[in-house]
Amino acid sequence: MKRISLLALALAAAISLQAQWVDDPTINTRMAIASDDASEIYLSTNEATGDTYIQWSDMASNGWAVNLQRIDVHGVPQWGDQGIHIGSHQFASWSQGYAMSATSDNCVVTCFANYDGQCIAMKFDKDGNALWGEQGISVIDFPAGSYGCSRVELQAGNDGGVWVLVSDTEASYLRYINADGTLNATAIISEPGVNCTFGLLTPGHDGVVFVTYEKTGSGWYVDKQIWVAGFSTAGELVTPHTQLMATQVFGNTYIHYEISDGNGGGYAYIFHSGIAEAFNTYVFHFDANGASTISSPNGAMVHTTDPANFYGNPYATIDPVTHDIILVYRQSDSYTQSESRLYMNRITSTGEVLWGEGILIADNDGLEYTAAKIDAYPDGSGFMVSFQHSPGGSYYDTTIEAFGFDMDGNQEWHTQINSVPTEKTDADNSTGFHNGQNILVWTNQADGNIYGQNIDEKGTLGVTVPSICLPPTNLQGEYFWDEESEAFGTIISWETPETQPISYNLYRAEDASIINIDGTLTSYFDEVPVGNYTYRLTAVYEDCESDYALTEGGEDHVEIVVTGINEACGQNIIEVQQIYTLSGQLMRTTDIDNLSNGIYIVRGTSRDGQIVNQKIVISNK
Repeated sequence: MKRISLLALALAAAISLQAQWVDDPTINTRMAIASDDASEIYLSTNEATGDTYIQWSDMASNGWAVNLQRIDVHGVPQWGDQGIHIGSHQFASWSQGYAMSATSDNCVVTCFANYDGQCIAMKFDKDGNALWGEQGISVIDFPAGSYGCSRVELQAGNDGGVWVLVSDTEASYLRYINADGTLNATAIISEPGVNCTFGLLTPGHDGVVFVTYEKTGSGWYVDKQIWVAGFSTAGELVTPHTQLMATQVFGNTYIHYEISDGNGGGYAYIFHSGIAEAFNTYVFHFDANGASTISSPNGAMVHTTDPANFYGNPYATIDPVTHDIILVYRQSDSYTQSESRLYMNRITSTGEVLWGEGILIADNDGLEYTAAKIDAYPDGSGFMVSFQHSPGGSYYDTTIEAFGFDMDGNQEWHTQINSVPTEKTDADNSTGFHNGQNILVWTNQADGNIYGQNIDEKGTLGVTVPSICLPPTNLQGEYFWDEESEAFGTIISWETPETQPISYNLYRAEDASIINIDGTLTSYFDEVPVGNYTYRLTAVYEDCESDYALTEGGEDHVEIVVTGINEACGQNIIEVQQIYTLSGQLMRTTDIDNLSNGIYIVRGTSRDGQIVNQKIVISNK
């Protein structure tokens, strides 16, 4: 990755003077101003750009409303001190379901239930513009008699769209929203006399999403099963409905979790008391075809069932090499629940429990361990466990700690993330490790602010993460001859990276020229003499310059021979494909009659089927 001198260094210094990540556990970094009621915090990171989106709910004049914030890779809030408040809808005074996901086109989608029980999806770009309108999109038309939206889940697709899974009290509804806000067909998961709810989404291969859901009866203690089925973006069932967990009877509020196995399938896990009337956590797995791979219909236990103790509150990560699930969970005594310990265990996709009775992370010291999370390193060399601890003796006076382990469960480091005992509301998730950092976020109930902290794989706080400089893609180059003026040269074209650059640098090797091109353009005409030319292209950002753009074949350059001969002679264009200005700006039209006066380069198909470029002059408007 290349670096820009002087001006770029000055810009980088200016950025560093903003609210970057700190390395002080007594301060941390403020993400947004909220109230002491703020909760239901969720995080989602765009891996390509490094931007992390934060969503939380807070009481406002329009009810228990949704709020959003975007922070860049340096921890700098981008949407002001208070973020974006969803004020275009009325909300109830309690939670009615919410979800949020970063999308592949560097945007974010939030989905929530409004006061009327509608499921509303809104999409915002990186500048905070509402791309699907100020009111968003009503996702599901619920049937007559439905109570409306009670639960929402999102899963980003690979084209800027998202799957939305919505539940009322009886059924689940799956629908894909395309990047432009258009809606695909709805898949309904229902069964007469049974509630099919509490669904979760797991990405599969080839545009498939898996829905893990629960079949239950009505009431407090219910017969409960876990099932899985795969669907396409068109709403079509592509794998059969498959049972993962056999019928168990326990409280309806104990629901399952899921996580992708990184191999096209996923794990489901649940904490319940349906076996021997003792609370334990059970793990299930399905492969890329939606087939169950653990033979026991009860799943694999993280710990031997013990009526004297609970083994619950699980949170999981995936070993990216073996695709095993690694869980952190809490042990507490079943009688008083005053004892508190943290364990972890590793389970394979076939249900083999590799760490026996688990590895003890934190022993009982008379205080509470809560909000435990676990995140694997991307290279598979280890993982991190974080949790809240109550050193002041009060359940509400918590600090935040983290331990680092290798993949065999050996501890390598211990870091205090927050050392000030206060009442904290933890986020539902962490970001996981992306671009060299993992981000934890919480609400400090003492001042109502939302704080965050980054940490790297060595346990270092406030680590400086290099800016993510994405190169352009699909580099192409062609010889161009203009018959009328007998001018010849080259046309270089490319596709814009996900992060919009300030400009592009086009390198012409033969004379070591560097041509700076406006960042809004995607092509450039270079009028050069007869000869052989080699071009390379980079994207220029505020504090860095990207690697070279690659061609479709993986080359970091294009070579073009300029002959000075009208190679398009007699090959008049019969079908226009693209029209450019001489500066390289792609026009929004392919109709020559719509052009104003000026000189243009027209790319199209000739009578003999070849792709040719011709210069035209419009002067009669």
